[in-house]
Amino acid sequence: MKGWLLWLFLFLIVPELHAQSHRITGVVLDGNSVTLLQGVNVHEEANQQIFTTDSTGFFEIKAPSSATKLIFQLPGYHSTLKTIPPGQSFSTVFLYKISDSEHKENLQQDSTITGGNAQGNFTMPTEIHTHDDETYDEIRENPFKPAGHYPLSSFTLNANDAAYCNVRRFIMANQLPPKEAVRIEEMINYFPYDYPVDTDARRPMALHTEVATCPWHPGNRLMRISVQAGNLPSDTTLPNNIVLLIDVSGSMARSNKLPLLKKAFSVLVNQLDSLDRVSIVIYAGDVSVILPPTSCNEKSKILDVIHNLYAGGSTAGGAGIEKAFEFAKVNFIPNGNNRIIIATDGDFNVGKTSDEDMRRLVMKYHYWGIYLTCIGVGMGNYKDSKLETLAQWGQGNFAYIDDEEEAKRLFDRENYRKMLIPIAFGARIKTIFNPDLITSYRLIGYENNTGGRHDTTSTYFPGGEIGYGQSMTAFYELRPAANLPISKDDNPGKILATVALQCQTIHGRTEQVTIKEVPDKVVEFKHADSDLQFASAVTLFAMLLRQSVYAGEGTYAMVEKIIRHLKGKYDKDERKACLKLIQKAAHLDAASSN
Repeated sequence: MKGWLLWLFLFLIVPELHAQSHRITGVVLDGNSVTLLQGVNVHEEANQQIFTTDSTGFFEIKAPSSATKLIFQLPGYHSTLKTIPPGQSFSTVFLYKISDSEHKENLQQDSTITGGNAQGNFTMPTEIHTHDDETYDEIRENPFKPAGHYPLSSFTLNANDAAYCNVRRFIMANQLPPKEAVRIEEMINYFPYDYPVDTDARRPMALHTEVATCPWHPGNRLMRISVQAGNLPSDTTLPNNIVLLIDVSGSMARSNKLPLLKKAFSVLVNQLDSLDRVSIVIYAGDVSVILPPTSCNEKSKILDVIHNLYAGGSTAGGAGIEKAFEFAKVNFIPNGNNRIIIATDGDFNVGKTSDEDMRRLVMKYHYWGIYLTCIGVGMGNYKDSKLETLAQWGQGNFAYIDDEEEAKRLFDRENYRKMLIPIAFGARIKTIFNPDLITSYRLIGYENNTGGRHDTTSTYFPGGEIGYGQSMTAFYELRPAANLPISKDDNPGKILATVALQCQTIHGRTEQVTIKEVPDKVVEFKHADSDLQFASAVTLFAMLLRQSVYAGEGTYAMVEKIIRHLKGKYDKDERKACLKLIQKAAHLDAASSN
C-alpha cells in the first residue's frame, strides 16, 4: 500500500515539478540609439507563446524554470535569440536595424558598437534665479522614480567643474552659496580619480560601475557610474587653433577678473608648441582682433599682447562670440583642435544678451568642428546661467577661476589637455533598471543635463565634450526591493541595471556605445574603494549646501568622517583643501542656524 501511494505521488507530482514556471521580465531597446522599442514580438520557444512589448519597451512572460530561449522580432530589425539562464528574472535586450548589419560584429553585452545620434528640440529652463545681481539656472532636484514605470534614465555627461570653484569663492568669503550655484556633478568632477582606462584602443572611454551601501540612507544603495577617457598618445601631434575671446569691458577691471585671466592664459601659452597658433579677439563696446593667428614659436609676442590687456567700456558679448567663430572658421586647421575660449563675467549688455539668445547663437556653429570653452570670473554681476548655457549648447566645457592658484591650475601640464583637447563629444549615459530588484531610483545631480524635470529618456539634450584623460562620476541612489539581501558576491542570475555609454569620437566621427551589466553585488560603504568614498562625501557635502530633502541622515560631521577615514590612502593636496572647505561651511551653517 505504501509503495503504491509513493508511486502515485511521483506520478502526479514529478510532471508538475517539470511544469513549474518562473516570471521573466525585461526591456527591449534600439542598440544604436538606446531608445525603448514598442511592439517587439517576444517568442518563448518551449511553450510557443508570443508576447509584445508595451510603450516603455517592457515585456513580461512566464517560462519554464530551466534555461529559456526567447526570440525578439520587430520589422526593420534583425531577429535576436537570447537564452535566459535559470534563476535570472530580468533581461535587457538590444535590437539592431537591418541596414546597419555590416557594423555589428559582436552583439554581446559589454561590447563597443556603432550607434546613432538623435536630434530634436529643447526648451530652456523655465526660471533664472538672481542672487545679488548674479544669475543661476533653476535647479529642481531629481526625485525618486519608480523603476516599474520609468525603467530607463538618461543624462548627458560633461567635464565642467565651475560650480566647485564658485562655491569655494562664496565659502571663503564667509557666505554659504545660493542653492542654484551648487551643481553636484561639477562638485564631484572637479577632482581627479584613478579609474582604469580601456585597453581597447577602439574605445575612447572606459565604463565602470560599483554598488555600495548608502551612508546617509542605510537601507538604500549607491550605484556609481564612472567614465575614464583615454590619454593622448605621446606620439600624437594635434595642432591647436585657439581663439581667445576676452571680455575687456569696464566690469572686468577688478583684481578677481581680468588680472586672473591674464595669469591663466600665460600658463596656457607656455604649454603650447610650434605647431599651435593663437589669436586674440577682445570685446567691450565693440569687437577687435588684437592678435591675428600667431605661431607659438613667437610666445613672447603673444604674452606681450596678453599682459597689455586693460578693461573699459560696455559689453557686446554676442557680437564677440559671432566674430570669434567666424575668425576660427577662416583659420580652421583640418584634423586639428579648433577652439574658442571665451573668458568673461557673463554680464553682456549690448546686442544679444539673454540666455536664450546665447543658446540660439552657439547652436548655429554645432557642425563647424569648432569647440567652445567658457571661463567665468568675478562676483556681484557674475552671470553663471549665461556661461552654463553657452557651454552646454556649444558642446564645450565650463570652468570658473576664483583665485590665483586656480588660474595656475586650470591650464597646467596635468589639466590643459583635459580642458582643451577633446577625445569625444555627444557623451551620454543611459541606464535601464531592473524593477524586480529596484523599486525606485534617483539620479543625484545632473538636473540640467536631462532635458527636463520629467524627462528621463531624452536623447535631445546635447551631449557634452570630453577631454583626453578626463574622469567623470555619477551616482544613483537606489531603493531595493523589500527583503533584498546584501549580496557580497557576483550573482549572475540577478542584474540590478544595464548601463550604456554613448559618444561620438572626434577623429573618425564614429558613434560608439559601450554596454555594461551591473550585477547584484553590494559592498559595505566602509569597504568600497577610496574614490567612491571620497566622491560620495563630496556628493553629500553638495546636498547639505543645497539643504536637500534627500540628504537623509547625512551631516557635515559624516562628510568629514568619511574623508578623514581615507587619510593616508588619498592624502592629496586638493582633498586636504576640500576638507578645510567643508569644515568652514559647517561653521557657517551652524552660525546661520543660531
